[in-house]
Amino acid sequence: MPTRISSMAKVRTLLAAMVVVLLVLLWSAIAYELRAERERALASSYREGANLAQTVSAHFTAFVRNIDQWLKFARAEWFDDSAHLGKIVRGARSPVGDDVAFEMAVVGRDGRLEYSSAPGSVLGADLSAQPYVRVHTARPHDDFLSIGDPIPDPVTGGSRIHLSRPMHDRKGRYAGVIVLSLSPKALNRTYAAIDLGREGIVTLRRTGGAVLARSRDLGPAGLAQTSRWYSFAQDSREVGHFTRRSTVDGVERIFSFRRMPEYGLVAVVGQSLGAALAKYRSERLAYLTGGGTITLLLLALLAVFATRLRREAERERELRRSEARFRSLIELSFEYFWEQDANFRFTLIEGGSEAWHAAARERMLGRTLWGVDCTNMTPESW
Repeated sequence: MPTRISSMAKVRTLLAAMVVVLLVLLWSAIAYELRAERERALASSYREGANLAQTVSAHFTAFVRNIDQWLKFARAEWFDDSAHLGKIVRGARSPVGDDVAFEMAVVGRDGRLEYSSAPGSVLGADLSAQPYVRVHTARPHDDFLSIGDPIPDPVTGGSRIHLSRPMHDRKGRYAGVIVLSLSPKALNRTYAAIDLGREGIVTLRRTGGAVLARSRDLGPAGLAQTSRWYSFAQDSREVGHFTRRSTVDGVERIFSFRRMPEYGLVAVVGQSLGAALAKYRSERLAYLTGGGTITLLLLALLAVFATRLRREAERERELRRSEARFRSLIELSFEYFWEQDANFRFTLIEGGSEAWHAAARERMLGRTLWGVDCTNMTPESW
């Protein structure tokens, strides 16, 4: 019986070990699959973001090239017939789209306004301190396109981006600046048309962090320098990804970017991390629910079997205690009893004194009654 009880204890231990192994395998498989699902969701988001960043970059490049061609054309017209430039500006097709308002201006070598298509402009006004003028006076011999940061517009109360080229006379000397200005809203509307979900965002930034245009209006804080948010100056990759939580609206996003080194700009596409992982999180809930259900079932089965084995062990222990009490009562008495098999051979002898019991076992076990030497019994008596 002790062997049987110890066997049941081993069975309980084995069952518990099997359940633990099954649970470890189950949750390891779930963890592996969830990790793979998350990586697939992020990879899909990275691909989509990279493609959109490429689209934004290509659009802005074409946008700027159209403006640059217009500036070169207008610069040539200014030297040929400065009085005719106003008619060209008013009558020619817009380089930035018919629905986008723009203004043209010419600043002389002395920094004073010589021409402007903007209503209410004061010819002769000193603009030498304006960024779009200073960038060219600092490099008077270089012919390049400058794209300025948005600066406040006192007329509309908004801001304007200035794209400018220097002018040089026939001797190659610096002769001033020709400027086209437009509201960032022209780009904002285009970027807002890209469907990235409610929390998605498209921005056009300087490598130093300043925002030129964006698809969502995040207020004045959104137009601040954001070099502390992410330093593109320290990231030399042309194309890349990173994850950041916005300091403006608190949304964590996956950002994909593409550089435009010829303009010192970066096209950035931000997708909400929550939206990108929405399908993964739904599948994770299903996996966790299924895994939890299976775990509970296995634990319930283990509890049922353990309870049954424990009750069986208790019955075995109770039987042992009963037999022990019965044996102790027999050993206290002078009577004895025995058991015989089908051939009347002794198989068990109990009772009597200890000495008699030892002698009787040696003399009688395995024999029949009539095969035992008895002084007062003959075979006929049996």
